[in-house]
Amino acid sequence: MRTPSTKSNYVINRSYNLKGNALSKAKALSTKLAVVNTILIGADIAVNKQVKASHVINGTMTGLSFTYVGSIVSGLWFVADLGTQLFTGKSLSDRLDEAVGEPLLDWND
Repeated sequence: MRTPSTKSNYVINRSYNLKGNALSKAKALSTKLAVVNTILIGADIAVNKQVKASHVINGTMTGLSFTYVGSIVSGLWFVADLGTQLFTGKSLSDRLDEAVGEPLLDWND
């Protein structure tokens, strides 16, 4: 039985490490972006003194993004939301806010 050469083991291990490094860097970036998004949603709620339906859906998608399958779902939501805004001028979040009408929670003076 022939054993793999040291050179081929090096190539296999090197390619595995490159994939692992890229995935870990992507996950770290994703986590940082999710935290920034959470802060931005919180700031929007604090400044406008109201919670809208778009805050709820975007917050839910941000929370889901911390899981493997949830990151796929939230990524699709983000692409659809941004794509709709680019093509029509209104995002899915804006349309949701219009469909619901008034804010879910409002504490304006």
